[in-house]
Amino acid sequence: SFDHINQPNNSFQENGESFLPVLYSLQGGYNIEVVSPFGSRSRGIVTIAGLYKAQLKWDQLDIGAYYRTEPILFGIWYRGLPIKNNESSRPNADALLFMVGTHFEGVSVAYSYDVTISALAGNTAGSHEISLILEYPRPKKKKRRKFFRVPCPKF
Repeated sequence: SFDHINQPNNSFQENGESFLPVLYSLQGGYNIEVVSPFGSRSRGIVTIAGLYKAQLKWDQLDIGAYYRTEPILFGIWYRGLPIKNNESSRPNADALLFMVGTHFEGVSVAYSYDVTISALAGNTAGSHEISLILEYPRPKKKKRRKFFRVPCPKF
């Protein structure tokens, strides 16, 4: 995707110029079904996903995986770009993210903790996040042709 493709002028001054540069994003993922080796009906899904973003000289890679077995979700993510050094010639590593969540009757709740692994690691204790997703049922419509839908992680 491309954000700000018209590069709007964000200046607060009447004749000032401060253009917002284009933000480029590329994302993708894949679901892998996991079947229990014991023959039970219990199964899970592993979702591998990634997101790359770039704007001017800044860029970032988020890559991770989720494991879902209803109603529980576990996930781990890495944020950084290890093949590129930042301005201080250190590897461009930012954080590891750990997540746990649950889903029940149209409500999803998750807790995640970001562990800082950059040069700021001694100055921060990481960060905490709680996510809440409310899903409303769609009204039933007439049957139409089914289109291929790309699976998307909820969190």
